[in-house]
Amino acid sequence: MANFRSIGGQYTTWGGGTGNLDLSTEGSYYDEIIGSIVVNNARKIIHRRTVYFGVLPNNTAKNVPHSLPVSGIKVITLHGTEIHSNGIVAPLPNIYVADSQYNIDLYMDTTNITVTTKTTRSSFVGIITIEYYEE
Repeated sequence: MANFRSIGGQYTTWGGGTGNLDLSTEGSYYDEIIGSIVVNNARKIIHRRTVYFGVLPNNTAKNVPHSLPVSGIKVITLHGTEIHSNGIVAPLPNIYVADSQYNIDLYMDTTNITVTTKTTRSSFVGIITIEYYEE
């Protein structure tokens, strides 16, 4: 069911997304429109893709495809959440001030989302959010 909200005096639909965020399938995703932004005097629709990253890596890097177009988009934000099997939740990327071995890097390129860890993190799963607009 689509909802409406006013953005800059214009009403934009949001919600009612597409896809399936299957928490048993790495790379599964859910897309939705979340608003709009004005870029160079042109209104652009802001899209949000939420990707199930799966189990975080142990002392290495892991790639999961984001399945976005290689060109024609501008990323606004990239962030995520790590969820421990005991229910602890923390942001991604994550900087642990007290002990840098627990730092977790998050980045993406034209094909993949990459998470890099310096220690064992296999008791955590990741959910990554990418917000972007089409050029």
